[in-house]
Amino acid sequence: MKIAEIAVSGFRGFRAETRISLAPGFNVVDGRNGVGKSTIFDAVEFALTGQLTKYGDSKAAGETVADYLWWKGDGPSPSSRFVEVTFVGATGPLTVRRTPIDDPDPAILTAVETAMIFADAAPPSPLKQLCASSIIRDELIAALSLDLSETDRYALLRQAIGAGDAETWTERGQAVSRAAKRRSEEAKAEVTAATTSVADAQRRIDEIRAALTPDDAIAAASLRLSDIMGGSPGLPDELSANGREFVVGLERELREAQTLFDRWNDVAAATAGLRHAEADLAERSAALDQARAEREALPDEEGAASALADLVHDLHRLHQAGDGIELLEGGCPLCAAPHDHASLAIGKDRARQIMNRLDAAAAEAARRRQAIGAADAAIAARRGDLDRLDAEHVEWRRLDEWKRRTLGALRAGATSTSEELASILDARRGDLDGARHALRILATANQDAQLERAVAAFEDTRQRLQRAQDRAAKARRVEVATGALHDASRRAAGETMDLRLQRVLPLMAELYGRLRPHPFWQDIEYSVRGDVRRFLSLQVGEGLNPQFLFSSGQRRATGLAFLLSIHLSLAWSRWRTILLDDPVQHVDDFRTVNLAEVLAQLVTSGRQVIVAVEDAALADLLCRRMPVMAPGAASRLTLGLDNEGTSALVKRRDLSPLKRRVI
Repeated sequence: MKIAEIAVSGFRGFRAETRISLAPGFNVVDGRNGVGKSTIFDAVEFALTGQLTKYGDSKAAGETVADYLWWKGDGPSPSSRFVEVTFVGATGPLTVRRTPIDDPDPAILTAVETAMIFADAAPPSPLKQLCASSIIRDELIAALSLDLSETDRYALLRQAIGAGDAETWTERGQAVSRAAKRRSEEAKAEVTAATTSVADAQRRIDEIRAALTPDDAIAAASLRLSDIMGGSPGLPDELSANGREFVVGLERELREAQTLFDRWNDVAAATAGLRHAEADLAERSAALDQARAEREALPDEEGAASALADLVHDLHRLHQAGDGIELLEGGCPLCAAPHDHASLAIGKDRARQIMNRLDAAAAEAARRRQAIGAADAAIAARRGDLDRLDAEHVEWRRLDEWKRRTLGALRAGATSTSEELASILDARRGDLDGARHALRILATANQDAQLERAVAAFEDTRQRLQRAQDRAAKARRVEVATGALHDASRRAAGETMDLRLQRVLPLMAELYGRLRPHPFWQDIEYSVRGDVRRFLSLQVGEGLNPQFLFSSGQRRATGLAFLLSIHLSLAWSRWRTILLDDPVQHVDDFRTVNLAEVLAQLVTSGRQVIVAVEDAALADLLCRRMPVMAPGAASRLTLGLDNEGTSALVKRRDLSPLKRRVI
């Protein structure tokens, strides 16, 4: 399987559609920096894998290389965006096409992969591994040459050769080993917790045994507590419950009594003041009762007095009207009865007398009404005095009531003195101390049952410890076994690799000798060491490390030999193409000729070689050194910039075959 054509449009630096036909043998691409040489190699990797691994996971300003796969330059947009790579082999041409929207046809991609690899021996993701091993870039030569650590160098070689399912079994063994180790740690933690529980249970037993109380002391405490409580002896549990309640109540009574004793003077003053206040209240209450009796003796003539005053007022108006009108047509102006002036005067005089009597009666009614108002005011004033005095003496009443209640709780008289209260307090404090001491003794009465429970708990925790120790021992054995299994899988994978390296390592030495990186040390030794963890070391001379002896150009030449040997060691690969992107940077002309000889041998062996260089003269040198066995077997391609400043194929020509006869 080889590459027949690479076509790009709107990809990286190529805006217009560009198709590059490749010869089945040798192909050299030249052009100065920035004209798209590396893009040709990018197109092959992107078509096969959908990514560009040379950038890794690099990010900048929140962007990755995926944001720059397609054309982003100035000017008109590309008419289309795609990458096409046509492969040709025994089954005919197969074209893999990718666009910003569509992935390749899965059937085509599967057919390409089937034609490129031996499935039984290939590693996982074989197309990615093929690109990593067959596309040898300048940065790969610099980064993955002698500067690699010995373990990374071995890992790269193992990945390139393909370890079958050895890596899978090694990873499985590692996962099982980690799980067993985690279970062993959990079992150890369980043993530690169980050991702590056993120690706590044993300490509890010791504490209970140290606090055991004799039976006669418990009996004496029961009698003492019963006597203090004023009841008959009972069972220890019942006495303990009642005693705790008694102690709580006695503590509350003593706090109240102590507060009363501390405020005795204030309470005594309040009691004395309350006696005088009660006498004053009784006197004022009697005065209020007398004022109420005097008020009740007065008749309530509020309505009658008002009606009488209205009548007198109306009669005055009538009399005044009669004085002004006199007789009317020889009769009374009101009733038209016949009158003369004498009789009319008599009538007016009688009316005046009536009005005077009524007026006097109205004045008497007004006086009585005023007396009633004064009596009501006196009642209200006396009631207000009583309310004010009662409010002033509320605190005195509260203190006196509190004193009576507190003394009653202590079974003391209401007239007790402060000295008597102090004596009662001392006695009750003695009762409280005695009750507390008795309760502490009675609390130990159930220690036998507690001891039995503690012993049972100890036995239970001891059995749990034994079970945890058994599980820990099993987990440890499993951990050891799985660790040995993991080591064995790694050792077996290493032994498998050793068998394959017996063919690969001589190839590395052969390529080193052909490239001749160093004029003095013309041979290099490769060795693999380590039982479980493997190391690939390189030595020249008498055990010298070339990493610290060679110049940068010599290290690059050595690294190129290393990478070429990796590519040639892919026993599971059917892809007969090797792509080298500027492999001769920092390498002198002499070693460039050596590289040309190696590449010529690869072409002669039937491989397709695509190499990109910057120098046109170097491209001419490679064209002269490469064997061209038939027309169309080799080509020379020149890349440059078109009139719009985008990458383009400037020139392509087939190289002439070698002369068969020379005079």
